[in-house]
Amino acid sequence: MKYFALTFALFWGAATNTQATTIDGLNVAVVDEAVIVSVVEGRVAELAIEEGQVIAADDLVVRLDDQKQQLSLALARREVEIAETLSEQSHALDSAEATADTQKSRLDEHAVRMDQHQDQADNELKVLAAMKAEAVAKNEWTRAQAAQRKFADAVSQSEIEALRLDFERSQLETREAKFQQAMAQLDVKLDASTRATLTSQLRAANIEIEKAKSGQVIEKLEIELKRLRLRFAEVDLDERQVRSPIAGTVASLRVRPGEWVRPGDELARVIGLDRLRVEGYAAAELAAKLMSGEEVQIQVTGTRSRKYADANSATPDMVSRRAIKRFVSPEMDPVTGEVRFWIEFDNSDGLAQPGCRAAVVLGTP
Repeated sequence: MKYFALTFALFWGAATNTQATTIDGLNVAVVDEAVIVSVVEGRVAELAIEEGQVIAADDLVVRLDDQKQQLSLALARREVEIAETLSEQSHALDSAEATADTQKSRLDEHAVRMDQHQDQADNELKVLAAMKAEAVAKNEWTRAQAAQRKFADAVSQSEIEALRLDFERSQLETREAKFQQAMAQLDVKLDASTRATLTSQLRAANIEIEKAKSGQVIEKLEIELKRLRLRFAEVDLDERQVRSPIAGTVASLRVRPGEWVRPGDELARVIGLDRLRVEGYAAAELAAKLMSGEEVQIQVTGTRSRKYADANSATPDMVSRRAIKRFVSPEMDPVTGEVRFWIEFDNSDGLAQPGCRAAVVLGTP
């Protein structure tokens, strides 16, 4: 760049004069151009455009046969709907949590009963009381018998029989108390076994909860997978709807309905005419003027319509344009001493065409 700037300073110092300079022999070229190709293989089912037609960006250009893709898309959508419905109706986790809550309640209730049975098994008061009552009844019966033997009229025979019955009843109560204590001890042993069973059932219920949670994760992943398949089907179908990336005029069509195309095959070419550029080569000493901010007039000949041509122009089919953007290459051809440049101009009226001849006037004419 330093060499380039120094060269301009030495050889193009006179470029700041106000004398008009014309660069002719230039070509008008397009700025916006799209070569539309197929990205998939298939049969051309429909041409939605014609050559010369003006289209907007994203307009349909060519539709490839897409019957299979339509079916695949419908199937993918239905699979997503089914998966989402099944996921919403799944109550596995709720059922597992309810079962676990029930088992926990049973275990808590059993713990209370187990404490009661343990207290009963450990309680010897009834046995001791029954044994004490038995001893008292036996003592009274024995004393009554002794008194009768010593004094025949001291205790009647009926009183002795009653005391004997009290003693036997006390013996039975003692046996009953011991039996109840033994049964309470058996209940304690049974409670231990029942508690182990309830604990195992609660553990199984918790496992079912974890299983249900894992099932939910899997369901979500399956739904996501089916959504990705749906997206893939949408993209696959969309790739068969070939659209124009730019607005412009259809310059050429390369296919016809029924033809078979492969990825990379050219389908159509679209060019934008709203902005064009003149491009060519100029002598190196003119580079300073081209890069400066001074007025640049572009004269295009061979335009589309004579009746809209510049009335002041000496050439009836010439139109004038103003530069809106310009570029000068920083490289100079060592053989010709020229530099490549282009100047962009507005062509929203559509009068100029790519391929027209043009000239550039630098400075005041």
